[in-house]
Amino acid sequence: MAITLEISTAHPEGFPDRTVSIVRENSGALKFDSYEFEEE
Repeated sequence: MAITLEISTAHPEGFPDRTVSIVRENSGALKFDSYEFEEE
């Protein structure tokens, strides 16, 4: 069985470094296979 979850969001001015750090830490703790931030 495989479950795929995709979450996307946008912020006109970008996300603060602290927010990016928290998301990355949580993604690692939850053992996500991949997670990334894209520049628009």
